[in-house]
Amino acid sequence: MNQRTVRGLEALKRSANEAKDALPDLIKDRDDLLGQLNILNAQIQAAQMLVNAFQGDGMKPESHKDNPALPHPILRGTDGRAPRRLVYEHVRQLLESGGKFTEQQVRSEIDKKFGILYGRTSIYRALAQGLSNGTYERREGIWQMSNKGGQA
Repeated sequence: MNQRTVRGLEALKRSANEAKDALPDLIKDRDDLLGQLNILNAQIQAAQMLVNAFQGDGMKPESHKDNPALPHPILRGTDGRAPRRLVYEHVRQLLESGGKFTEQQVRSEIDKKFGILYGRTSIYRALAQGLSNGTYERREGIWQMSNKGGQA
């Protein structure tokens, strides 16, 4: 190799080492910024709910479907997840409205009503728990409140 190529390779190696040294700090900075962004998103949601409450729109926050500039889902903790066990409460509230829903409709209606798109597994676990304790019943894939009056 000629002198010019060797110097170029050495410069590339130094740059790679500097980038390698800087990478952990950059990752930490990114994670900190994502945490701050999640907090801001929660504050935006709270403010939006307050505005909606005084405009007669109810307590449903504006959905990302209505305004793509909003993050989806809005209600998230700093880890990017919905608050623990909230899915059970949302499923209960939806089924208490007297409707009959497929599992996919439960997921979609919760997204529309509460602005949170839960994973299929989360929805299924909430439904299955209600089924096992007699709160919900399922007939031919349709979920509804049980007539037996089980406790959630």
